[in-house]
Amino acid sequence: MKSQVFFIFVAIFCLVACEQTEPEGKTKTHFSVSSSRYVSFSSGNLQYQASTNSWRFAGNQYDVIGEDNVNVSESYDGWVDLFGWGTSGYNGRMPYMTSEKDLVYTETAAIAGTNYDWGIYNKILNDERSVGVWRALSADEWYYLIFERKDANKLNAWSEVNGVVGLIILPDDCVLPNDVKFESVSNYGEDFEMVNIYSLEEWAKLEGVGAIFLPAAGQSIDKYVGRVNRTCFYWSSSFGAFDGTAAYFSCDTFGPYPFDDAASAPYHNAFAVRLVRDVQ
Repeated sequence: MKSQVFFIFVAIFCLVACEQTEPEGKTKTHFSVSSSRYVSFSSGNLQYQASTNSWRFAGNQYDVIGEDNVNVSESYDGWVDLFGWGTSGYNGRMPYMTSEKDLVYTETAAIAGTNYDWGIYNKILNDERSVGVWRALSADEWYYLIFERKDANKLNAWSEVNGVVGLIILPDDCVLPNDVKFESVSNYGEDFEMVNIYSLEEWAKLEGVGAIFLPAAGQSIDKYVGRVNRTCFYWSSSFGAFDGTAAYFSCDTFGPYPFDDAASAPYHNAFAVRLVRDVQ
């Protein structure tokens, strides 16, 4: 009888432990961002609500706030998903900031590993048990993911999901569903046109094999919102190529190979944020 009680106790303990350590808000597949580091992406772009000082991941990977980002303010009760660099809320760098004075945004040359990184400093509603486990990719990690990992140019594609334009990134060694066509950037040419147009049913199959979708959330500068559903701007945690700038990843609907691999922008530009967790 005692042994049965013991095993029941152990089973309950293991169940609780698993529930406490099982990460929420992340994708199930891994992506290499260096020769020795792998990450899982968050389940959607980062969003913020000023009136409650709350952070969450978008409910779907293709969700974007778009033009409504223009409403951002200290008391706004809607959600926004475009942020100035390092505006995690730490040390007065608030996510609703729209100042054009870059020096008010950060005192550091890079936000990697600091509380200015949105994922390190904040509790995410989709993953309330975790603080300090999410982070932004560095510029080098973005570059490795898009250009340098094995078969990199076969694992990315400019696509449209549920009417939203963006970039699909496949996990390492991905096996695509047999009934879903995927034309990667390896086939792009001067006559490039959008062919990866997916219904929600087709996207569910791609998401089921671990695909990531970065929607073209656009940008905001001094509350002017533009290039929504045209350009992906995603902050990195790295300092930019020039003083007072931060590095970011960008891709656009124009051009045969729509990536900018050496981009940097003033801190006050507001771009999207997609966080990752390191795979231990």
